[in-house]
Amino acid sequence: MESSGKQDEVCSAYLTALEVITQNIANANTTAFKRLQVRFQEVIGRSDQESNADLVTAGRLVGGFQNGHGVKLNLITRNFSMGKLMKTGEPLDVAIQGDGFFEVVLPDGLKAYTRDGAFRAVVDGRLTTAEGLPVAGGFQAIPPGTTSVTIGHDGRISYLTHDGTTSFQVQLCRFDNPAELCALGDNLYQETASSGSPLCGYPGQTGFGDLVQGCLERSNVDLAEELRDLNRLRNAYEAYSTATEMKRKLTARASKNGDGSEFRGRNSGGWGGSAGSF
Repeated sequence: MESSGKQDEVCSAYLTALEVITQNIANANTTAFKRLQVRFQEVIGRSDQESNADLVTAGRLVGGFQNGHGVKLNLITRNFSMGKLMKTGEPLDVAIQGDGFFEVVLPDGLKAYTRDGAFRAVVDGRLTTAEGLPVAGGFQAIPPGTTSVTIGHDGRISYLTHDGTTSFQVQLCRFDNPAELCALGDNLYQETASSGSPLCGYPGQTGFGDLVQGCLERSNVDLAEELRDLNRLRNAYEAYSTATEMKRKLTARASKNGDGSEFRGRNSGGWGGSAGSF
């Protein structure tokens, strides 16, 4: 019979998957949120002949199982595919159309990275995130009294004051393996050994996206797909629970009847006749 430890591991894995789907749904309207996805290492299944198949393949839940091994959580990753752009009309709202992150400075002086371009100008003109973190990467202060701000696709920012027009150009950062970035919350990420060091360059250059003024990037969560995943997860767990309970009953029955002579006594023809069938 399957051990309680294995059952606890299976339940924990399904619970984690449920929490991930719940978090995705909750952040469907969060600016630049990147969808979480769960992968499982092993699952129970329909026959010994079937090959290993993940419950999650390329971030989507599927129904392939391998017989008799339960399910084990493998890893949780983020899908950094781009979300759709949403027009806001705000001059300091900036979306990245393509690859790249904005660089920001944390309170402890360390750098972090975000795709949330909902920027604000504080009293001294410095640009910050909605949480008040200074934006780095070449962003300069836009002084009070500025009458207009223009942000080009190539990262050139121009602002007009009574003294005339001032321009500067900002950079983006990208990573070879963004899925391995460490999530800090509030759409912030930090580099890790697995993500690689940040590579910085101007928007529009090879490997870097363009900037789009007056827009923000939506979450890349697809609610319809999350609900389908939720149904698949529920069906998979119900199938596992049913199979586990059946296995428990059959194991107990086999143990009670020893070598199975009771079944053979009822039906000398084996399992083929009706007398000894379930």
